[in-house]
Amino acid sequence: MSPTCALALAYDGTDFAGWQFQPGRRTVQGELESILARFYGRRVPVAGSGRTDAGVHALGQVASFTAERAYPAATLFRAFSALLPEDIRLLRCAEAEPGFDPRRDARSRTYEYYFLPGGSLFHSRYALAVEKGLTARGSRRGAAAIGSS
Repeated sequence: MSPTCALALAYDGTDFAGWQFQPGRRTVQGELESILARFYGRRVPVAGSGRTDAGVHALGQVASFTAERAYPAATLFRAFSALLPEDIRLLRCAEAEPGFDPRRDARSRTYEYYFLPGGSLFHSRYALAVEKGLTARGSRRGAAAIGSS
């Protein structure tokens, strides 16, 4: 049986059209599959624990791939770390149990939204600037509406 490798990733999604591969668009999955194609000499599909929209960041997204040839996790970690673009970081790399599926085997997902009163040049990629009118009650209602959609 071919080995499955699990990856934990962080990325700044500002310049991505989301997680899922889209022809002619820069995506996180596309970047990972491009690196694997260079490493293995053929296309190796990558599965993610979920899909993010354009511009969405991740602090610990899990992905996996199955390849015909096994490499030690440390070798894969070094290769990915050397080849990944600046806006994607590999946090962990490990061999997974046979049949591991990052989407179906996920135990939890956490979504965080950041609001910054008045805004900030240095946080504009990661927080929504709000000028006035943001209250804790309104924030909870808005989050509940997002969670129910």
